[in-house]
Amino acid sequence: RDVEMAWGFYGHRLNMYRATSPHAGFSILLETCQSKKTGGFVFTSNVDGQFQKAGFGDSSIYECHGSIHHLQCSKPCNDSTWSWAEPEGIIALELSSMRAHIEEIPKCGKCGETA
Repeated sequence: RDVEMAWGFYGHRLNMYRATSPHAGFSILLETCQSKKTGGFVFTSNVDGQFQKAGFGDSSIYECHGSIHHLQCSKPCNDSTWSWAEPEGIIALELSSMRAHIEEIPKCGKCGETA
């Protein structure tokens, strides 16, 4: 089990997603939903949080594969997940090896195990 390598991979994507802005298609979808009498609902396999960034409310989004912005205990000591928001949600990486800095890897708030 190589936690630094795993979090390097995961953290690199997390950092990229957090630095990305939604493209114009998200605005078009949001405007379409807002123009409807009953609003709209998004069912997505995206894990990047771009619908939220574009202005869709959490209650109108179902992320069937979950979200890269939520964590859970790797042990697992419980079944709960938690939001991992910016700025604490940025992973420092050693770019030459793509490994996360061990002190940056998030921990479970209940048992201290790696998230």
